[in-house]
Amino acid sequence: MKKVVVLSVLFFTALSINHAQSYAGIYSPYNDDLNISKDIRSNDNPEIINSTVFLEGADFEPELTGLSLSPTMTNKTIDLIIESKTDKNFKVVLFNQLGTELKDFEVPSNLVNTINVDQYVPGNYYFLIHITDGTIKKKFDIVE
Repeated sequence: MKKVVVLSVLFFTALSINHAQSYAGIYSPYNDDLNISKDIRSNDNPEIINSTVFLEGADFEPELTGLSLSPTMTNKTIDLIIESKTDKNFKVVLFNQLGTELKDFEVPSNLVNTINVDQYVPGNYYFLIHITDGTIKKKFDIVE
């Protein structure tokens, strides 16, 4: 009897999560068969497009023309190159795998910026590069 109750609870929990995802518009291969009161696939809602979209007549130009981080596995230094149409400084923040901010600094665009990482323990690390339109996250690993 306990097994039936536990399995029922697990089933209804999974069903309610899929229903919530479906209602919120989050795609899941498991929520296509749900009968929900509000059909998220109707024409009333914007369509989610997972490809590049070009707008004719828009004067938007990306701030960055390139971004390079190498090597992605290191124990001493890492080179960060931010390519931009204009020369400017970008704010960069270094985080460890737990999300702890370790260092923040500014780097100039269109130059090779060598960053010393030998003082950190081996693990996964992330650079957050702040640009006008948001942030870009780049991952790298420090190895022994």
